[in-house]
Amino acid sequence: MEELLRLNDLLQPERAARKVLGLCAIGFVVLIIGSACARALAGATIEGTSVLWLVPGLALASLGAYLVRERRMRADARSRNTRGAERTPLLPRMEEEE
Repeated sequence: MEELLRLNDLLQPERAARKVLGLCAIGFVVLIIGSACARALAGATIEGTSVLWLVPGLALASLGAYLVRERRMRADARSRNTRGAERTPLLPRMEEEE
């Protein structure tokens, strides 16, 4: 995957203009979609609470789940120490056939 913006791109004017315009376009699209979602959800309520509060709540829950998963994966990686385990020696193939 191509990087969005590298330092070398800024040294070449044609590339720099293309990359900066691309980043601005992505930002503009994100703002438009965010604004449309905010307007759509602004009027909706669930028992007197705005639905808009669900968005940061879901984002925080997602972040918490990610942190828990990463901590568990890190703990599993540390517990896989096989030093001192009993191992069966392997003989070369020629000696096995004789």
